[in-house]
Amino acid sequence: MNDREFDEWLQKQDFQQKPTKIFDVKVPDMTIKSARNCSKSETLVLPLSLENNATTTGTAAIVEQFGKEFGVPCEHAKEYLPFDQKSKTFDIEAARRHQDFLASLSNHKKDMMETVHQLTEAEKGFEVQSPEVDCSFSADDHQSGSSIQKEDAKFQKVFDTLVKRMWEAQQSSDLAEYSNFISGLDSQRESWANVRDHHGRTVLHKAVENGNLLLVKTLLCAGADVNVKEKCGATPLLLAVIKKNEELSAYLLENFAVFDSRFFSTIPSPHVIAKSLNLEAAKIMDQKWNESKSLDSSIWKIFQDGEISNGTTRESNTDFDSIADDAYQFNRKNKSCKTLFVGDQGTNKVLRGLKNRSEAAYGWCSEVPGDMHAKGYLYEVCKKVMKPGGFMHILCNVISRTKINDDSFGQKKFQEQNLNRIEEAVRDMGISFGMAAVLEFRDSSSFPSQEELSRCKRETGSHSLIMLTKFKEWCNSSSEDVTFKYYSQMFTLFGPLQQMYVYSIRFGHGIGREASWMLMQPLFAQSNKRNYHTEAMVHIVNFVAAWPLALRELLSNNCSISLNGKEGHNLALDEWVESCVVQPMKNYATGLFE
Repeated sequence: MNDREFDEWLQKQDFQQKPTKIFDVKVPDMTIKSARNCSKSETLVLPLSLENNATTTGTAAIVEQFGKEFGVPCEHAKEYLPFDQKSKTFDIEAARRHQDFLASLSNHKKDMMETVHQLTEAEKGFEVQSPEVDCSFSADDHQSGSSIQKEDAKFQKVFDTLVKRMWEAQQSSDLAEYSNFISGLDSQRESWANVRDHHGRTVLHKAVENGNLLLVKTLLCAGADVNVKEKCGATPLLLAVIKKNEELSAYLLENFAVFDSRFFSTIPSPHVIAKSLNLEAAKIMDQKWNESKSLDSSIWKIFQDGEISNGTTRESNTDFDSIADDAYQFNRKNKSCKTLFVGDQGTNKVLRGLKNRSEAAYGWCSEVPGDMHAKGYLYEVCKKVMKPGGFMHILCNVISRTKINDDSFGQKKFQEQNLNRIEEAVRDMGISFGMAAVLEFRDSSSFPSQEELSRCKRETGSHSLIMLTKFKEWCNSSSEDVTFKYYSQMFTLFGPLQQMYVYSIRFGHGIGREASWMLMQPLFAQSNKRNYHTEAMVHIVNFVAAWPLALRELLSNNCSISLNGKEGHNLALDEWVESCVVQPMKNYATGLFE
């Protein structure tokens, strides 16, 4: 039916006359509606946070504050050196990133304390309680990006200069040149021994990581500390073991490098790592351990106090939340039980990054994608798929949705009531295409005969079964036409999916919501929506396999919020936050109401 034929048909219709019922079709109540969960929800709005949840440190501070208020421990790992399954070795870079994260988090808390103090001074009417600040890291750790670059550049320059001068002395025809070079290094030790990069590495650490045995020997001859530690707690021997450099490990052990676990509080000891990697160095360590089981008390004191050759003392990397707090004494009986955090894909991405940085402290968190935002992206995918077939033309010129444009499905879908508009648009487009298909089906040869209708009526009491069966057969046979198959997606895919998803939220039906996410995941992937494709995949893996069954059931029974207990009026979790918390705050801040 083209546009002219449709206009002619429309003019002949008498909409004042009540249509005569020709077919007896009974539409059963949806399973989602029959299994409703619309009892009034219990909600608690926590105090306003000044943190920025778009940043890792801001999210970490929010999670830790949440943990304190609800008695969930956020204890960072005392020993952190993950094993990389791909390279089959320990990941020292991950340990360094972990240490950097703890330092940045400490700095962030200090900055936020200063911010709260400034706000308190500026607005005396507010009674702001200064938050507790963990000062387990020294002020030296408070570094900006530019200072880190300068520190690393200085360190690299010193290291390159040492390497260059060493090779020049080594290759000189004068045999005394190399001895003079070592004597010069010894006399000028302060100019290179105390130079570190932002990870706390010395030139000896760098030489070991580069596998430069000659430079290691040179530095030790010049008086370098063989047991010096970087910030994450790694010594040159530990790096040599991780690099599986047997020659360097043996040489460092000969020069009294320590390997006992009692000297390593933040990462596994070289002895433990060497055994797990089946290195020959482990046998050397076993032999040395058997030869002398008593350790010099002075060496023990040096390592316990973190003493460095220039006489200064570095603070030990104690546990980040070492300050005693009664709220942190709570122990979960089931460690696998997660606390669910609902947010958009950006928030969830930051939360996953936070867990990767400190699984021990934030592993109790698990992200849940917000359904309000997911609906918006589903409608955007629908428009993207159907636009080549005139989706926007039909929507704006035939259905007369004049307030909707391309931006309503794109950048502005969460602004200016656009989400409600495009939700109604997708619904109406699905119904319109479905009605057009029914009209074509009625005029086709696949439509059931009067005899078939009568038989079905006698056997089942209605025409529903025969009509549905024949309509499916007609759709399958018509799908051989590429054009029909393309347009039929509106009433076979997007329309039903939208209805199931929306009703699952409104009636609090968790299983229907899970099914919707499983159907949306390939749509996001095919439409190159990488962020929500990832979000959907992570969420599906979580509720299907990763989460305990009880946690899945918890979300299923609380997948939406009912403000008044009225059936069919539930809000998505992120929609409730947006409409009941965020939007009122924005209105207040902009002076829309007093």
